[in-house]
Amino acid sequence: KKDQFEMAEDLKLIYRSPSKEIALEMFRQFESKWSSKYPREVQSWANELDVLGQVLIIV
Repeated sequence: KKDQFEMAEDLKLIYRSPSKEIALEMFRQFESKWSSKYPREVQSWANELDVLGQVLIIV
């Protein structure tokens, strides 16, 4: 996919966030930007938000 690199960069902003709250805000921005073009991929990440939140709490 031609947008793969840009999506990966946007995802890095989520999982490198310093807090759960910031990660959720970054995900909202990611979702807003990409969901119309890649709905399945965005939904897949949305399904993983609980796991991401747990990881951010541990770290």
